[in-house]
Amino acid sequence: TGSHIETFLKKAIVRADGDIKKRVKEDPSTSGMGTTIVIAWIVNGVIHVAWCGDSRAYLFNSNSGLSRLSRDHSYVQQLVDSGKLDAELAFDHPNSNIITRSLGDFNSPAQPDYISKGLSGGDMIILCSDGLCGLVRDEEMLDILNVERDSIEEYLGALFDGAINAGGYDNITIALMQCVDVKVPELENTLATTIKPTQKRSKAWIVIAVLAALIAAGAYFAGTRGLLNGLQDAVNKIITVPTDSVSVAQDPT
Repeated sequence: TGSHIETFLKKAIVRADGDIKKRVKEDPSTSGMGTTIVIAWIVNGVIHVAWCGDSRAYLFNSNSGLSRLSRDHSYVQQLVDSGKLDAELAFDHPNSNIITRSLGDFNSPAQPDYISKGLSGGDMIILCSDGLCGLVRDEEMLDILNVERDSIEEYLGALFDGAINAGGYDNITIALMQCVDVKVPELENTLATTIKPTQKRSKAWIVIAVLAALIAAGAYFAGTRGLLNGLQDAVNKIITVPTDSVSVAQDPT
């Protein structure tokens, strides 16, 4: 169910936050290490998104345009929400790099947010760090996506080039997925009937797209691969999945 998925995704993020802090305590050379994160899990034609920080999830469709699914955990977003700053001025605000939530912050536990939305055929999901969305405006991103291209790899390359051309001074992390078709399975094939906690743990990823956007202004990023491995470990610790009940997609990188 949606509530189970929300709980799972938030728990994975909170546990990853704990693992990062544990690593810093064990290895003082990683002091200051931190990250933002955005995760998308697609189940039965619905995208479930959880995030902490200012890495973003977008949904693009050539008919309906570009919409932002996540909402930044940032100082500037707080100003916009409170009516103290016009949304049009947020992009160029001098404090746009200040985030209010993250993983690895010893002053605060991770506080992830969550949203879900039904998908349609042709929808493209975009997960990115602010190396893209902090340099390329949403309107500019829409212009890039509105150009018809032959493959999703070409869309990815065009977005990356857009960030490079805008300065490219921050880590640029982008993950794309396009829904060719969306079919909602019958009730007996839903998540609730395929996840059985008593069965042996599978090492397979069931998250369709996981993006750990490793960005924090001035942060020390030693051990970046260790953070990604820690996130996978966190997911594997939380959930048990029968290997014959899910289709598996894994990022080859």
